[in-house]
Amino acid sequence: MDYDFLSFVDSKAIRRHIRSIGYEFTPAEQAVIITRNRDKTPEEKIVALEYLFKTYADDEFGEEMAGAPWQCTENSFRQKLRTYIDCMKKSLSLRDVSQGYVFIKTINDEDDDLGCPNKYFPTYRDAFEEIKKNKKFYEPDQFCEFIISAVPLVPNGCILGYDHIYDKNLRLISADPVIEDNKLRDELNISGYFVWIPLPFKKGDLVKVTYRDGQKVQTEYGVFTEPDDERLKLFNDNLEQYRHKGSRYSMLYPIESFSEEDAELTGGYLNSGDYQSLDLDYPEIGELDNVTYGTKYLAMALDDDSDYSMKDLLYDYSWGNIKNRDCYVDADKYLRLKITELNELYRTVLNMHEDVSD
Repeated sequence: MDYDFLSFVDSKAIRRHIRSIGYEFTPAEQAVIITRNRDKTPEEKIVALEYLFKTYADDEFGEEMAGAPWQCTENSFRQKLRTYIDCMKKSLSLRDVSQGYVFIKTINDEDDDLGCPNKYFPTYRDAFEEIKKNKKFYEPDQFCEFIISAVPLVPNGCILGYDHIYDKNLRLISADPVIEDNKLRDELNISGYFVWIPLPFKKGDLVKVTYRDGQKVQTEYGVFTEPDDERLKLFNDNLEQYRHKGSRYSMLYPIESFSEEDAELTGGYLNSGDYQSLDLDYPEIGELDNVTYGTKYLAMALDDDSDYSMKDLLYDYSWGNIKNRDCYVDADKYLRLKITELNELYRTVLNMHEDVSD
């Protein structure tokens, strides 16, 4: 069987960019990206990973392109992949376990308070029946996730639990692999490996960042600030280094944003954070209302194609114009036009790519 690898890339923007440039990942890189997906079920991931394991030999995996956070053994990437698949299958088998574990149910909801208090159950089935009862209290458009944590009952109590996360339709969307050897946990959990991802974003682009922080999914908006790779030689040199050997820095990019704070005379403050490349996407026009006023103007100021500069932003910021919504240009209108033009551009490029392929 074959499978659609790009369907495992969560970001629509990155997915269509990879397709448009025809970039190909090694089997090892594909495996890492598959394990990092947030939308597919664990069963779907296992099927795709089994395909890679059965299709390619050890020396065909291109494991030099996937960097490990910790190297403990001399096992090949393919051997580690086999162990990871088996650990995932063992995780799914926890649903039929009734002894040796205690099962804890928690709920993530829109109140950001992990819902109701944790409840403990002797079997997985009991915990699942409880979340089925809880589901009816949430509206169809209301965010909620249900977590069942399987915690081993061991004398020293030092083994971590394994989380299963269900969406509001009770679809299993995440499962921790059962890796019992703490010393090998980082090496065998290939979802923590690093690979370089070609990105469509340029300096000044407004981006949406969706990531899982522990048991919760977070969505934030900010501005991509990495310099264009054709304009800075040092960045080019580093890019080639990261591309040929996955490292921690090959997946981290700085995102700038403006946090609103009414108590501040300037209306808030600028901040920056590093985010994983696979978590980045372009927002839709309908999401602009979720972006802070200052972040929209920061996007314009960093965009070399706009008439609004960083000098203009600093002037508006220092005089409180951002707080008072008194800037002389309409950043919201500018970003709406930019998103529309970008969608049209990619639609044209992908159509041309399909015509060439045919």
